[in-house]
Amino acid sequence: MDTSNTPIAETDMPITPYEYQPIDDPKGKIRILILSPPASSDDPELRCNLTTAEISDSPSYEAVSYCWGTEALTERVHLPSGILAITKNLATGLRRLRFRDRPRHLWVDAVCINQQDDQEKGHQVAFMAQIFRNAACVLVWLGEGNAEIHAGIETIKRLADSAWKYGLSSDQPLFDVTQLTEKLWDENNGISDALLRLSGDIDYTSLNAFFAQAWFDRLWIVQEFVLASRVEILNCHDLLSYEEVLLAVALGLLLERHPTTQPLSMMQFFKTVYLFNDRENFHRNKRKFELLEGLRFHGRRLCTLDLDRVYGTLALVSTGPGHDLEIDYSISVELLFYRLALEYLKNGNLEVLHYISGYSKKIPAIGISPSSENVPGPTLPSWVPDWRHERNEMSFLDAKSFLAATKLSPKVYLENFNTYSVGFDGVCVDMVEISISLIEEVLPDSTLSFQRAIESVQLFRNAFSSRTTTNSYPTGEDPKFAFARCMLLDNRLPDSQVMLGTNSPEAMLKMWEDWYECLVDNNAPSHSSMECSTEALEALKEKHRAYSSTILSISEGRTYIITKSGYIGMGPGFAEAGDAICIFDGARTPFILRKVSGNELVPDELPATGQKDPDQDRERWKFVGDCYLHGFMDNEVVDSEWQEKRRQFWLV
Repeated sequence: MDTSNTPIAETDMPITPYEYQPIDDPKGKIRILILSPPASSDDPELRCNLTTAEISDSPSYEAVSYCWGTEALTERVHLPSGILAITKNLATGLRRLRFRDRPRHLWVDAVCINQQDDQEKGHQVAFMAQIFRNAACVLVWLGEGNAEIHAGIETIKRLADSAWKYGLSSDQPLFDVTQLTEKLWDENNGISDALLRLSGDIDYTSLNAFFAQAWFDRLWIVQEFVLASRVEILNCHDLLSYEEVLLAVALGLLLERHPTTQPLSMMQFFKTVYLFNDRENFHRNKRKFELLEGLRFHGRRLCTLDLDRVYGTLALVSTGPGHDLEIDYSISVELLFYRLALEYLKNGNLEVLHYISGYSKKIPAIGISPSSENVPGPTLPSWVPDWRHERNEMSFLDAKSFLAATKLSPKVYLENFNTYSVGFDGVCVDMVEISISLIEEVLPDSTLSFQRAIESVQLFRNAFSSRTTTNSYPTGEDPKFAFARCMLLDNRLPDSQVMLGTNSPEAMLKMWEDWYECLVDNNAPSHSSMECSTEALEALKEKHRAYSSTILSISEGRTYIITKSGYIGMGPGFAEAGDAICIFDGARTPFILRKVSGNELVPDELPATGQKDPDQDRERWKFVGDCYLHGFMDNEVVDSEWQEKRRQFWLV
């Protein structure tokens, strides 16, 4: 025990800094904060004791989930043997949480873990899943708030009270959203009309202000929130139940998926949806999470240390490669990301390659201003995902029906002299000859984004038409069908299937022709063929909402490609003419690779191997990203003509 449980007298407050006593069993014990009641109703001083307890004894406490806020430690708590500096946001939260008439037992990371002791911190961080899972309640402290946020809270309560009117049950509202989404595209559906009316009555500004609070951006809150057996949400003097916010989030998601309602702030709101969805899956569906899944949805949240992008996600993980990674704060973040990717590849799991975002030096790391001159360049092997960077392209991760070479067993090779290079068995099926970039940067104006996307579609169509001198695509298919199917990625993505239905090639061709005819008919003669008029854009949105939304979603951050042999597809945003299109054994999609010159073996931020490449002439490639190539998405490379061309590809 660090200190006694004797209440601190107001006159006994020390002024010396508090010195932590080491926990005698940091792998089995935790500290618990005993927060004393105020001496009077307006007493600002925070007084407490610290005690230790065996986690296996199931001690009684509540855990606080909060955002540190500014790193400045401007406030303090008073312990019997010294003072401890804390942030203003935590101090405000503790004043709100303390009972008026009795002590309150809490677990708060900034106080209960010695933040200056990396070894203790490593042991205790490994404990945090159990700490939050065992807490009697997790108290979510969102902050002091303001009038706008308070209005958002009132909106949340109204939405929760009326959620049942739109088909959402209090039992599994997020599951209900999935079932109801398909009906939203039916203009004659009653729920769709009711949502449209509701949308006009919602104060979106205040609702966005509520979800824009710093807590929702923080990485560590994910495990704290998901694992908790019970949750209470506090904003200044407002108290929300978990069930109220869950229903409001579900109804907000239903509104977000409606084709014509005003959207919430997309990125911020979907972070919240993922958070609540994971909690529902963990408690109701007893789902086991894999590390890549946790990193996909939460790894790019805000945290002070980039190592925590992985460590802060581990608590949710119970299966798959990497779930037993050792928490070690003494290594570099580059080495951690490398080890994680290697763990997946050594297990023959190529899914990790789909998480490589293909960022360039134009795309800043999280937390760095795009205008900053200190934007970091690549410091990792090209085959290692960098979890510090936002993915800037539409993901193929949910396209489980892409089956480029899934009938073949993956083969991954490591070099003894250079473990930063990995090899794969596969085939090179073609080379990129034409690449047509779509939206290079995220555009704040959705109309402008839509216009740019359509202009790229027109360029792609014209380039394909000019190269198609026969009535046959390389596979033997009618070029019109091939193009229409390629535009929708053969309608194999779950979201496009929801909006468009599961369609035949004939149906996809008709949708394309109707959409393009609408574009041509409504484009004013005064505009060039590559410039879309406002009239054309509005007509497409009005008459072909589902198809237009699908085109815009699919094309985000991607590049249309045409190969030397006349195949068409969609590649990563930075694909270029001359890049190779390869399919590795066991992969779901083809990959774009770029040949490198010289002996590029070890990135600057990783430890040198101390060995030289004995095969200086071996071809080496950099990984650019995954792609869709029409005609190579269904195990075509299993055929003998391609198996004869199998070789090894070494990535650096």
